[in-house]
Amino acid sequence: MSQGSVAWRRVARGMGLVGVGCFLLASTSGWLPWSFWGALLPLWPVLLIALGIRLVFERTRLPWLVLLAPALVLGTMAWVAVGGTGGLRPTGVTEPVQVERTAGASRWVLEAEMAHGELDLAGRVLDPSLLLEGEATATGSPARLRLAGGGTSPRVILEGGRRYRAFRLGNPWSRWRLDLAEDLPVALDLRLALTSGRLDLAGVPVASLDLEGALNDLDLRLGRPDQDVSIWIEGALSSLRLEVPAGVPVRSDVDGAFNMVRGERGGEGPGYRIRVDGAFNRVDVRAP
Repeated sequence: MSQGSVAWRRVARGMGLVGVGCFLLASTSGWLPWSFWGALLPLWPVLLIALGIRLVFERTRLPWLVLLAPALVLGTMAWVAVGGTGGLRPTGVTEPVQVERTAGASRWVLEAEMAHGELDLAGRVLDPSLLLEGEATATGSPARLRLAGGGTSPRVILEGGRRYRAFRLGNPWSRWRLDLAEDLPVALDLRLALTSGRLDLAGVPVASLDLEGALNDLDLRLGRPDQDVSIWIEGALSSLRLEVPAGVPVRSDVDGAFNMVRGERGGEGPGYRIRVDGAFNRVDVRAP
């Protein structure tokens, strides 16, 4: 077949579809975190460059050069997949944050509302006057941490980067590193999108955890509970790796479309009950 008879534009479209399909398969199979797609968003100008390449070469004597367009896009995706954006860091100022404990508090609630960022939580022995302390870095939209209510069940509200600007080239919109008091039960209410992080709460008495949103990639480490604990996941395209001590029962109730929980186990005594709703969410349960 001669060069002129090859439909290079069709070949280029086919390459693009096959390549993007492979990356989607890697995400649905658990090989690639869903947060990968969030990391791609700031690099959207690559699509304009690829379109320009196609317009320049598709009607020239070298039409096969339109293959450079899908090659550029897929090469960028591969670069991000192997951690190529790791050197990009937000330019915002890092500031210390802390929230004081209200008098008579017997439990508390941490509410987090984030878009495109990192959230790392860990249990620590803190000053008895504090509920949490740590640091926050934000670029663009301000990140805030405030106390709402008081009494025996105070609420701490974290607001970080809810307005996402896709044209900004950078890594997390906001980054939080927070230490939580280990001597007080906490309920976590997380509304996240395009967020990754590690929640190392094995030493914290977690009363419940609600995770709502899309395209999140989280590692969650929990300890041996004193009573049954509910973990509710709702949304789409999120991945949760749950680590609990061996012998702790983990049961699941899965609804929605194409959701998956792997590694659930039976047993006696208090454990964790996972409820998943939405679509294309994945939970992997493992022992330390």
